[in-house]
Amino acid sequence: MRNTKIQTPNFKVTPSPTPPTRQPEFLPRDRNPRYLKFGTSLVFGFWCLVFVGTVTAQPAAFTYQGRLTENGVPAGGSNDLRFVIFDAPTNGNQISTNLTLDDVPLTNGLFTVALDWGAAVFDGSERWLEVRVRPGNAGGSYTTLSPRQRLTSAPYALHSGSASNLLGVVSAGQLPANASLLGNNIDSAEIVNGTILNVDINTAANIADTKLATISTPGKVANSATTATSTNLPNTIVARDASGNFSAGTITGNFSGSGAGLTNLSLVTAAPAYTVVFTTNVSGTFGYALDAAYLVDSSPNTMKSADFNNDGRPDLIVASGFWVSVWTNDGAGHFSQSAPSISAGTRSIAVGDVNGDGKVDYVAALQGLDSLGVYTNTGSATFYYRSQPAVGDYPYDHLLADFNGDGRLDLACANRGYVDFTNTVTILTNNGAGIFTTCTTLVADYGPSKLLTAEINGDGKADLIVGHQWTNSVDVFLGFGNGTFNRVSRLHMFVTPSIALGDVDNTGRADLVATDNGSLVIFTNNGGGTLSSNTSFGLLSGGDADIETTDMNLDGRADIVALQASPNQIAVLTNAGNLTFGVASVAGVGISPSSVGANDLNADGKPDLFSANLVDDTFMVFLSTLSATNVTATFQGGFTGSALNVNGNATISGFPVVGQTLAALTNNATLIPASGYVKLAAANPVTLNATTAIANGPTVGATLILEGGSDANAVTIPNAANTRLGAARTLGIRDTLTLIWNGLNWLELSYANN
Repeated sequence: MRNTKIQTPNFKVTPSPTPPTRQPEFLPRDRNPRYLKFGTSLVFGFWCLVFVGTVTAQPAAFTYQGRLTENGVPAGGSNDLRFVIFDAPTNGNQISTNLTLDDVPLTNGLFTVALDWGAAVFDGSERWLEVRVRPGNAGGSYTTLSPRQRLTSAPYALHSGSASNLLGVVSAGQLPANASLLGNNIDSAEIVNGTILNVDINTAANIADTKLATISTPGKVANSATTATSTNLPNTIVARDASGNFSAGTITGNFSGSGAGLTNLSLVTAAPAYTVVFTTNVSGTFGYALDAAYLVDSSPNTMKSADFNNDGRPDLIVASGFWVSVWTNDGAGHFSQSAPSISAGTRSIAVGDVNGDGKVDYVAALQGLDSLGVYTNTGSATFYYRSQPAVGDYPYDHLLADFNGDGRLDLACANRGYVDFTNTVTILTNNGAGIFTTCTTLVADYGPSKLLTAEINGDGKADLIVGHQWTNSVDVFLGFGNGTFNRVSRLHMFVTPSIALGDVDNTGRADLVATDNGSLVIFTNNGGGTLSSNTSFGLLSGGDADIETTDMNLDGRADIVALQASPNQIAVLTNAGNLTFGVASVAGVGISPSSVGANDLNADGKPDLFSANLVDDTFMVFLSTLSATNVTATFQGGFTGSALNVNGNATISGFPVVGQTLAALTNNATLIPASGYVKLAAANPVTLNATTAIANGPTVGATLILEGGSDANAVTIPNAANTRLGAARTLGIRDTLTLIWNGLNWLELSYANN
């Protein structure tokens, strides 16, 4: 999978004499997979936009400056850039012509271009800038960066139709004769002598309580002796009677709103299951809906996302045991296999343009052959064998990045040494045509199993992070920019960690995120090549399988996506800032999930999820349901009702209780739960239906507790009957089975034979 990021530092623009400026703040979705985040991606950092020309509200000509880095290293050579103006952030109408600048030179990654569509484009309406890019001298299609950036002028105006937040005294001479307040005229004499009549103020006007407190002259405010301010009635609901007197009061009736700041509400209810809904997300309504599960070749291990057929849509590639399959996207997040699977005998896969033709190729680890298979793309998601460079014993994970600064994607491969126990990392350099030669071999700790790359120490050279399965450790190797590295530190965990890189503390540096036996551990980057563990959260339940970092709720902060094999689920942890994370959404997946990734699969501007499941031989696609804005709420105390919906972070005190129902069952019946806690009864021993043992859950993530009622007349829930259990479960008296619905099956969370 690839990610891109455009970072815009804060800067200040003064209105004069400097011309107005526009500043983008832009997180694009780069569909050219040759660019991957932190050393395998294109990081497009727009430092500033400087507009030149006459000082108007929206000038026509301006200078566009930026810096292009590739895999953490300032890019060289040249790129073709195309700029287009639209009237909406998505879809909308193209307002301008395509302004194309070919072979724009880069100096230490920096470029400057002049843009001018003429004054007609800027007529005062809202405008958005779309940027497209492709390698210079390459030809072919452009990669569109999204979202588009709204163009806004700096705070400078020759004329203003309205004004707000005015400070100081406005004299009569500064106001025209027809000056108005909310549509009702106030002449200069009324301002001078202090008299403003009721008819002068619109009924919809608001006067702040601090201003009421300063009006003391009798007659100016009715019943002024009972003035209410935030000072004398702190944290209190204020009631006003018919005579205008203020006092502490209460509000009764139905509540409708976001719930932000509410307290003294209990989460204990006797309502049936599924009517109590907790949407505990940092960014409003936030979650994922299972769109489809796709059957693939046996035991899918790894998935990546890239545009393999040059249609501008992210496709998927799956490494399944001895096969590699490519699935193309119809644009709505639905996938179909583009060609028969290729036999590659691989566990891991890497994607990128290895021969410089602008098309996304892939490299597979050929474990039984101690080598890597390089396959180049025709541009239509059809691949051909190119080369097979040798590596160490049992290649387990590998990645593409430019390690020697020549602008070509090189290879790093972790070799687990099952036979010779060498435990190495092989670095191979690229001649530009997809032919790789060993440059150096690094000595790793026992069982190297995961590779990451980023620019760790601020020198502009790609570095390496190596995770080890057998020693539960992580090594940091700093690159010299010539394909060689030096290990500078080793980090230790309790169990084999899943690791990822991302700027989780918003410092502009790549931090290390790891899952460690159910805990989330963050190693922050000090910029000098040192990663320091300074925070740990017990937010997960263990069984860590894979982890990614990306901005899932579009708030500008890197969130965490954790794939867990116990239970089988994806947990999205949103970043609230200050290294604080909360579990915002959980989606059930198949048995033994192995790989997770995020990308905007249906072109709605929101990151979606995909995961591979080893035992089910499937991969799943979850589409984002993100909407609304940031809300945080805390609930304590007592609440009784049929439904409680919370948008925001919910802090729950106590245990939510749901009612129990009784189900009388017969042999071969399908259980239809009437609550989330069902006690089973039967006149004789029975077994539920072998195809649909339990009716489908109402929503992904719904939980169900089943309790047996009799040993003599026990109820058996069969396995593989829209159920995924450790085995068929027979429930006698006081035996319990807890399940969760993943959109396809009821998955076993726990079983107690009491």
